[in-house]
Amino acid sequence: MQGREPTKRYVKTLPLLIKTWRDLWGGATKPFIVVQLSSTLQMDLMEMRESQKAALALPNTALTSSIDIREPNNVHPRNKYDIGTRAGIAALNLAYGTNIVASGPMYKSIEIENGKARISFDHVGSGLMVGESSVVQ
Repeated sequence: MQGREPTKRYVKTLPLLIKTWRDLWGGATKPFIVVQLSSTLQMDLMEMRESQKAALALPNTALTSSIDIREPNNVHPRNKYDIGTRAGIAALNLAYGTNIVASGPMYKSIEIENGKARISFDHVGSGLMVGESSVVQ
């Protein structure tokens, strides 16, 4: 899918897809997990990832990221293991109520005060981390 027009339609077609599949296979509360497209510099794909995030407005949906599992010029990387693991963790949280952080940090809000920006995120567990152990406050 290339170009801006299909991307603009995606914000409407993804929720329609979710509704249709729920109607066919289990009703309005059937869990649905979206895996965001992996990293690429194409603007239309950045907008499509935002459309995928907008699907979280629907009940009982989750979003997993694959932005860091990338291959040059391929929005569908071959590393399905890590992508599947992330989707599985989201499913444990969404469908089974397991109390785990099921996604990476998600932008929540920004406040500007005295020339400084304070950015807040959801899904941070015990805090944002750089590398493997240092917590950013």
